[in-house]
Amino acid sequence: MGCANPATAAPQPQPPDLTGMGVERGGPSMTHRYRRLVLDMHIPDWVPGLLARFDPERIADLLVAGRINYATIYAQGHTGHCYWPTAVGVAHAAAREADLFGSLVAALRRRDIFACAYYSLVFNNLIADHPDWRIRSQPQASLADDYGNHRYGQACPNNPAYRARAAAEIAELLSRYEFDGMFFDMAFWRPICLCPACLKRYRDETGCDTPTVVDWHDAGWCRYQEARERWNAQYQAEVTALVKRLRPGLPVTHNAGGILHGWPLAVGLDTITASDFLSGDFYGDLSDQRTVGKLFSACTPGKRLLMSRRPPL
Repeated sequence: MGCANPATAAPQPQPPDLTGMGVERGGPSMTHRYRRLVLDMHIPDWVPGLLARFDPERIADLLVAGRINYATIYAQGHTGHCYWPTAVGVAHAAAREADLFGSLVAALRRRDIFACAYYSLVFNNLIADHPDWRIRSQPQASLADDYGNHRYGQACPNNPAYRARAAAEIAELLSRYEFDGMFFDMAFWRPICLCPACLKRYRDETGCDTPTVVDWHDAGWCRYQEARERWNAQYQAEVTALVKRLRPGLPVTHNAGGILHGWPLAVGLDTITASDFLSGDFYGDLSDQRTVGKLFSACTPGKRLLMSRRPPL
């Protein structure tokens, strides 16, 4: 592939305003809430009745019985549906009749359980309705080519329309509800993306065509990988900055698990600056948990919290 101009230095992501660690409300501060739970809820609505019996009071009582004092609950999941009656996105069918997210936040806060809102970036099945959003393995790849056998679709964070939709949903969420933190998941590229937005951004920034062959001995390929990691870090920082602008002091964390998953996800250490504390999905044994804890502590002196989702040890 030709490169018309030498690569130019792109602006580096700036650290966000890390002011969210002192949140307190009646009980222990956030830094001393160690009984945590992620209530996984990627539930589609193509089957009538799903979530029709959602009972926020019962869920909150069960968390109290489990001595949970910090719960991450879903505002929006990988299906792309919002669990509140959104005016800017697509609400889950059950959330058009009842405010699932809002009612659960209220039930938790009445019991002095911190409510952290989960929002899924990138992974979004609504690419079926917005195919121009999607990450593409090839410029001309169809939706079926890339996602015919996959459970979840993936929207490209370089796509302006997708970024605008995600920002609008996040802003609406922050304007409507009082909760205690935000967890952003899945901000990464799984394959190399050759969508129009990625191709254009790379050429605009470097004057080069996007390489399509993975070759670590090729300076062009290494430059492209650096760009992917930079783009991801910048996007995470922009999302965090949006939250901080609308809700100063609200703690924000992005799933940092991708740091340990190698180059394809394009999650570099620069993404750490977008989080007030580090969190991630790690499904290994006790030695894996200890290793991750030490790594995250060493990478982020002063960021005292680690929230890890894992199987029983």
